[in-house]
Amino acid sequence: MKTAYSYVRFSTPQQALGDSLRRQVAAAEQFCKENGYALNRSLTLHDKGIRAFRGENIEIGRLGVFLGLVKAGTVKRGSALCVENLDRLSRAEITDALGVFLDLIRSGITVITLTDKRIYNRESINRNPGDC
Repeated sequence: MKTAYSYVRFSTPQQALGDSLRRQVAAAEQFCKENGYALNRSLTLHDKGIRAFRGENIEIGRLGVFLGLVKAGTVKRGSALCVENLDRLSRAEITDALGVFLDLIRSGITVITLTDKRIYNRESINRNPGDC
């Protein structure tokens, strides 16, 4: 069974009072259940109230921790990262945001967007480069 990790991010502490956390976690759980992924819960990848516009979620947040674990080989190639939308990873200018996305892909991590259930990996991007 393939392994997936759920990454949750929202920008303001006020959003923690709403449904953001539950909605994003539930979407990852549902996707994994329906598509044969085992959701790894050993890492809590929640950036609550951390903005992605200037890369705070990478510099001081849990996404940065995840990227470090990928580079160290702790998170194995072939694993997947589930995000609500690609803007959960970054809100930076496209040239910077694309770098984070492609770093994951080049490291063998599949990125899954839960809102539209799209699966991005090296093969899908090379097959349809206009889709990302």
